[in-house]
Formats: sequence, C-alpha cells, structure tokens
Amino acid sequence: MTNEININVDEEIKNKVTETQVIKRNDVSFEGVNKIPSKEMLESLKEINEMIDNPKKYPRYNNREDLKKALLSDD
Repeated sequence: MTNEININVDEEIKNKVTETQVIKRNDVSFEGVNKIPSKEMLESLKEINEMIDNPKKYPRYNNREDLKKALLSDD
C-alpha cells in the first residue's frame, strides 16, 4: 500500500534538491550533482588528454628526489 504526501517547500530549496542526486553503494550514500563543468575544468581535462596522448613531451621521474630537484630547479 502506498500513500501520497504533499509538502510545501521553499522554491530555492526545491531547486537545489532537484539538482542533487543521491547514489547509494554498499549502503553508503554519496551525493552526485550534475553540474556543467567550468571553463577551468574543461581546460584541465584538455591538458590531461594532451599529456596522455603525447607522453614523450612531458618529463617522468623514477623517484621522489628527482622530482623534487626538478621542481626546485630554475629551468
């Protein structure tokens, strides 16, 4: 048996809740929000794809010390 319930909710709260989805995995709830990615996010994704597609153009390091030296160098 099901029952219908009507509730009056502030429009701002309703809009916020409507944009939010809750995903449940292994009885743990995660909030998932469908937002349009920002310009900065799209640029970052483009940069990551460039690095994946052209790995030889970007330095790689075998250990933390080599990475630290590269980050601290003036080159």
